[in-house]
Amino acid sequence: MNFSVQKSIVFLVLSFFLFSFGFQQKNPKNEYPNPVLVKTQVVDASAKETWKVVAQFDNLAELTPNFLHSVKIKGKIGEGCERTCTSPDQKSFYKEKVTHFNKKEMYYRYALTEGSIPVKNMDNSFRVIPLGKTQSLIVWTTSYDYVENPNMSKEKLAGFMNAAITEMLTNINITTSKS
Repeated sequence: MNFSVQKSIVFLVLSFFLFSFGFQQKNPKNEYPNPVLVKTQVVDASAKETWKVVAQFDNLAELTPNFLHSVKIKGKIGEGCERTCTSPDQKSFYKEKVTHFNKKEMYYRYALTEGSIPVKNMDNSFRVIPLGKTQSLIVWTTSYDYVENPNMSKEKLAGFMNAAITEMLTNINITTSKS
């Protein structure tokens, strides 16, 4: 498939996902906040293979080695599972909890519950969308309310988030393309 066609497919799928389904249709209680950042990655692997990597929830340190030192999991991976992530210098941490997990739809949401990140009400999600038999699309979203912090401006936080998720999506693509 040439790059132009692939780009068109990604645009159409993403547009369909974000605007037709939206964040509201799957959630009539309006629990989904508006995304602050949306990142996508086309993966050269089936949605099933991509989901195997995305759904692990405990492999984050492997996928973002420049941003995390370790990840500890509490509970079975799925709804209710919690993870504690520690920075490379081991001076910062954050805890997250899976709030929704749908294996059939290849989707999960997780929320920040504690940590040294200058945000509140942080809500994230991953979705894997099939793009045929040998490709898939990962859609990651986050929303949060920034909390003023002299050590990290709003712009610096956004840059950090963007760099971390870009590294993660790139490594997911590399990992799934090998299998």
